[in-house]
Amino acid sequence: MLSLRQLGVPLAEIGEALDGGVDDVEQAVRAQLGQVDDHLVRLRELRRRLDALLRARAEVGEPTIDQLLETMEAMMAASYFTPEQMDRLRERHREAGDAGFARWQARWAELAAEVQSHVDAGRDPADPAAQETARRWTALMDRMTGGDRGILSAMYASIDGKGPEAATRGVVTAQVWEYVKRTFAVGYPA
Repeated sequence: MLSLRQLGVPLAEIGEALDGGVDDVEQAVRAQLGQVDDHLVRLRELRRRLDALLRARAEVGEPTIDQLLETMEAMMAASYFTPEQMDRLRERHREAGDAGFARWQARWAELAAEVQSHVDAGRDPADPAAQETARRWTALMDRMTGGDRGILSAMYASIDGKGPEAATRGVVTAQVWEYVKRTFAVGYPA
């Protein structure tokens, strides 16, 4: 399970795959491989545009505004979220409104503080109290993402890739994030 999670497979898919047997595990890994391939295509395009910017700078001294805009668009595409996922996140924000979004953020900060209290108490991630916090964390993430596992996977990859403090704008610390991942690895009963 931990190996699949480290590959970026969402926890819910891991659980379904493990319940369904080897064929479902293979399907989950193949789906993740497809996402990685898509990401590589976007990264190659970004690399091509960055090379073009460097050549333009060497030849002319400054890249054109069009070259800069194209490169910025490619950088967005190569980030953790697909354009469709970004559209869906914006839609979720509009659906909830500013007040609803602020409530999600506040609830996330409360849960992060609760996780920190488990860390401070030296509580094992398998402890029922820690597992209950993990259940509530997962429920909040499900509400925030509209149940979109791809978005959730991209969120978690962003947190891992950028670092928790940067990716969450200070809501989640590295210590909290590591503990949350450990509670997920233990797996909480349904």
